[in-house]
Order: sequence, then structure tokens, then C-alpha cells
Amino acid sequence: YVVSGQCLHDQRDLLIGLKTSLIFNNNSSKKLVHWNESPNCCLWEGVTCSEEGCVIGLNLFNESISGGLDNSSLFSLLDLESLNLAYNNFSNSEIPQEFGNLTNLSCLNLSNAGFAGQIPSEISNLNRLVTLDLSTDSFLSNSMLKIEKPNLATLVQNFGELKELYLDGVNISAPGNEWCQALSSSLWNLRVLSMSQCYLSGPFD
Repeated sequence: YVVSGQCLHDQRDLLIGLKTSLIFNNNSSKKLVHWNESPNCCLWEGVTCSEEGCVIGLNLFNESISGGLDNSSLFSLLDLESLNLAYNNFSNSEIPQEFGNLTNLSCLNLSNAGFAGQIPSEISNLNRLVTLDLSTDSFLSNSMLKIEKPNLATLVQNFGELKELYLDGVNISAPGNEWCQALSSSLWNLRVLSMSQCYLSGPFD
């Protein structure tokens, strides 16, 4: 639900800065294109606020965003608990290390967002995560994320709260004893695990 409390001025400024820095198609956008039409950013499509007027949720699913997130004001929205950037095209850029600043996140969805390369170790700072989706459908994208250095064990070491993990299409290239132990030693609350096309090998540990 969206709380219609008055958004704080600094939060509105950060959202406007985010919109300005993003490249997106005005004709395809259903949310970003309408931001700034009312003074209360808590009423903007895709934005969820706390009662205090802080932005705690951002849903920019399928907003035809392209380019990267360099120096983005997104990473100053430190109260964010839920962030969905799925089904955009970040042009094979790497996932920015600054995601590690958003330590209040409980839900992060970067699936089919066009990111590529090594998943940064800073993602492991997000120790409140309940859902993490970094999956890519190989039919939709040529982008390939990988978990190499840091390896899977390092990436998930702080994810004791995690209940759902989606890594489909991420190149992990790990033998059974390695990836099985990485998951079982850290993810005590895991309920859903999806790891198709991850170049895993067996046997199960």
C-alpha cells in the first residue's frame, strides 16, 4: 500500500535527481514519466513511503530504463526496504557497489535488468534481505552475471534472514561440495531456491 503522508523535501529531491539521471523511454514509461506532477512524492506511481514521509519502497519494474546507475541518488535513499528494477536494460553495466549502502533492504529484485559481470561483494552487506532475485532469462538477454570472486560462500555469508534466492542464469561454475556447503552453512531460513543454468556440477554434498 502507499502511505499518503507528506514526503520529506530531501526525499523528493533525491527522487527527482534519480529521474533526471536515468535514461528511459517516455512513451513506454508508466511511472517515471509522471513523477513531479504533484508536490507529494508519496503519491507518485511506484513510490511507497513510511508514515514519516521517508521513501521505503521503489518499484520501477519494466520502465524501459537504459544506461547505468553511476553516481545515482538512488543510493542515498537509505530507508529503502524494497527495490524492484527488474526488466530494464542497464546496458551490460556491472551492479554498482553502492547497493551495499542500502542496508535496510529486505527485498531486492534486479532480475532481467541487463546487469553483467561479477556480482559485487558489497551485496553481502544487505543482511536484512528476505528476498534476493538476480536471475536472468537467457532467452531475453545476453547479459551474464557471475559469482567468482567473491565466491558464493562469501556472497551469502550474512544472509541469515533470507527466505527466497533466485540466481537462474548466473554463472557460478562451482562443484557440488562448494555450492552446497555455501548455501547450507549460511541460509538457515531459506524456503525457495532457484538456480537453473548456473553451470553447477555435482554430486550434491
